[in-house]
Parts: sequence; C-alpha cells; structure tokens
Amino acid sequence: MLEISEIKQYQYGEHIFDEGTDSHDLYVVLEGKVDILIDPALQGNVEEGTIGMKKIAEKIQGTSLGEISLIDKYPSPNSAICASKDTKLLRFSKDALARLYQDDPDIGYKITQNIATILSAKVRERNSLVAQQALSNYYLYFLCEELSAEAYQCDSIIPLNKKLVIRDKHQFMLSGSDSISGVVPKKEDIDIAFF
Repeated sequence: MLEISEIKQYQYGEHIFDEGTDSHDLYVVLEGKVDILIDPALQGNVEEGTIGMKKIAEKIQGTSLGEISLIDKYPSPNSAICASKDTKLLRFSKDALARLYQDDPDIGYKITQNIATILSAKVRERNSLVAQQALSNYYLYFLCEELSAEAYQCDSIIPLNKKLVIRDKHQFMLSGSDSISGVVPKKEDIDIAFF
C-alpha cells in the first residue's frame, strides 16, 4: 500500500482540497486534525458573502476523507482544511488505486469493501440528521400553527404565554457549551410571551 501512496504534510489553515474542485484522491489522517467545511453560498442556500464556511465534520487520526470524490466523477462536495499544526495525511490517487485493483484484485476488493462501509456509516448518520431536522421542522410548524390559532387572545395588555421545551441538546438556544454557565441540562424550557 505504501508504494502507491504518499505522505503529505500540512500546516494549520492550509487547504487540502476545496469544494467544487476536481479532487479525486483518498486521504487517511496519520497525525493531526482536518476540518471538513461547506460554503452555504455554493450549496445555493444563501447569497455569496453573507456567511462564511460552515464546519460539518472533523477528521482525526485513523479516519479518512475524500471517499465520495474518489468513487464518483463529480467535483468535491466540501472543503478540507488542516485544523492543527503538523498534520500528516496518507494520500492515494485515484489512478494509483485503479492500478492496484488491476495488479492485486484481492486487496482492491478489501479496499472497496472498507470504503463502502465508511460511506454506509456516513449515509446512516446523514439519514439520522435528516430525520431529526424533519421532526424539528414538524414540531416548529405545529407550534406556529398553535400560536397563530391563539393569536386572537393576545393584545398589548394580556400576552399569549407559551412554553417551548427543547430536548435535543444540539438544538438548545440558551444553555450549553457556549453559554455563560456551560451547564447542559437534559432539556431546555423557554417561556415565550407574544404581545
């Protein structure tokens, strides 16, 4: 395997590959960390320049990146940026892997099986996130419906009071690691008053 790969060294902030480019290499993190980021503007979600790159994953020692672009012929769906000083990656080019598959089909099969396992885990994780988001949107929709149905009850003197309970710590608005207290409760209760 070492004959068909090369060790690449990166420093903090250095780009390994960028979203939308034709990078078709597979990388394994030997030392350090790599942040995986997307540009919401390139995804078509916001206008260019309104917000910066968003981190969607972190790769640490023993993990891989670039599997999707290795398999398909599309540009990279995200960017990879070195997130620690002295990061070492083992890089496999698509062409070198293709030669290995021809020269040693058994090793090629094992590599393909490992890549399929990694991609399967990523798909399962993304499916879980999509389901969580769908449920969040579902509950938010019904909260808005309930508020609009009761809006006639509020005026400038008597507010419409509602309690919003959030049970997913990743969706907390007021508490958590970025708050003053840093204490993460099991659920978050927010009292909302509409006038």
